[in-house]
Amino acid sequence: MKKKQAAVIAIALAAASIDQHHYAACYDKTPKNTSKLTGQQWLNELLAGHPRRFYDAMGMNKHVFQALLRELIKHGLHNTRHVSAKEQLRIFLYLAVTGLPQRHLEE
Repeated sequence: MKKKQAAVIAIALAAASIDQHHYAACYDKTPKNTSKLTGQQWLNELLAGHPRRFYDAMGMNKHVFQALLRELIKHGLHNTRHVSAKEQLRIFLYLAVTGLPQRHLEE
């Protein structure tokens, strides 16, 4: 009897958890990306800031980043309507260095 009760409680808890997740996904309208900095502003802050912070975020020194950017531009990388070539490189490098899923890059 106790096993049956435990199973019923486990099923009820699982259902409540699923229901809570569904509610949060559909009805919780709290803004997700609320940083004051755009990606470009964050990159500018990194470039103007401490060299180690830049290295930790991008996996290379600032002068190497600038040289790589120049090379990629020579080979066709260009600004798009909303994202600069520098920002495109930053996104790629941050993904490569951190290994985070794309969803984390949205932040």
